[in-house]
Amino acid sequence: MKRHSGADKASVGIEWSAGNLHVTVSDHGKGFDVESPPVGSGIGIWSMQERLRLLGGRLQIQSNLMQGTRIDAWLPFKIE
Repeated sequence: MKRHSGADKASVGIEWSAGNLHVTVSDHGKGFDVESPPVGSGIGIWSMQERLRLLGGRLQIQSNLMQGTRIDAWLPFKIE
């Protein structure tokens, strides 16, 4: 985490609601422009989006320069 965001801490939340598992990860790091990720940023975000899509889920990323990043992931999940 510190390698990419520069943040010393992150918050992680997990909840189950209405048949979906919702995972949230947020930090107060350097952030980035979601519309134009840094060159050489790798395949991390793309990989997360693709894995969730294959399982019927979705990913949302909110980030602002010098204000941090929040990543929300929703995955259909049935508890039997």
